[in-house]
Amino acid sequence: MVAVFDAGTLLPAVSRLTPPDGVTLHRLDGAQGRLAWEASLEGDSRENDNALASLNAAMLSDGLAIEVAAGVTATGPLFIIHGSGPERMAHNRLVLRLRPGSSCTLIEQQAGTGASAANSVTDIICERDSRLTYIRLQDGADAAFHVAMQRISLQAGAEASLFGIDLGGQLTRNDLRVSLDGPGASTDIHGLFFADGRRHVDNQTRVDHRAVRTRCSEHFRGIADGAGRGIFNGKILVHRGADKADAVLRNENLLLSRQAEIDTKPELEIYADDVKCAHGATTGRLDPASIFYLRSRGIGADEARRMLIAAFAREIIGQLPVDSLVDHVVGLLGSRLPDLADVGTAP
Repeated sequence: MVAVFDAGTLLPAVSRLTPPDGVTLHRLDGAQGRLAWEASLEGDSRENDNALASLNAAMLSDGLAIEVAAGVTATGPLFIIHGSGPERMAHNRLVLRLRPGSSCTLIEQQAGTGASAANSVTDIICERDSRLTYIRLQDGADAAFHVAMQRISLQAGAEASLFGIDLGGQLTRNDLRVSLDGPGASTDIHGLFFADGRRHVDNQTRVDHRAVRTRCSEHFRGIADGAGRGIFNGKILVHRGADKADAVLRNENLLLSRQAEIDTKPELEIYADDVKCAHGATTGRLDPASIFYLRSRGIGADEARRMLIAAFAREIIGQLPVDSLVDHVVGLLGSRLPDLADVGTAP
């Protein structure tokens, strides 16, 4: 299934809207659609909530609510494309609910041409023992502005594998909020961002452990070149009563020029007993010793540099579960770092 949106409006003519068996779709119109959207929209109507999500709810004109029936494994990925043209503002919203014991793969791509702008909200509820793979890819034009939020709730025994890839946009801000609401809920989060020229990429993540025996593993990597700036602020909060929580947060960053900057702030708050938690961050340049080692094997300086950058990025890209998407992301990154797609292999 492929759904294509232009400036927040679904384009049925260029979409393939026949869902797999056990999967239902609801547009933002009609009684059924409103019922499917109610929980998502109601939260953003409250005061003191996220201002951009509230703006999205107020300006929303179209969207999709997707539901996977209990016990159903959706065949093939569900692919959602959000596009916008120059001098246009898109308010995108996607709602996904996985019923007990169901599973699916959702790929959400955000793309814009010229000086476009997008404000996107994605709400996902994973009910008991469901399985989710969610991939967010943002590769807009260098003049595009992207603001996005994902709110994901995992009930008892639910598992989610989450990926966030940011390779485009002049100004990008992404907020990921994951709530582990039921005993045994778990998530693995992988992220990669690249900022070159004078681009700004900001990733804010928060994982709330609210039940016993919950687990999260979060690993983000950032690359900055030119005068690009990246920000990573990751927070893990273990609430009272979330005993036996297991949480790990890692952020590693690579600076390719003297003007490049990446600011990182990993946070860990624990209000429960009997937990296993760790967090850390590193930021640095390419290792001269590694470059020297490769050059001593007859590899040129530029090629050695590209190989090390490729290996650094592929640590995250290689985790993507869709082979064709791995090749696509490597190609996108390679267009910014020449010959990257042809050098190095997955570590």
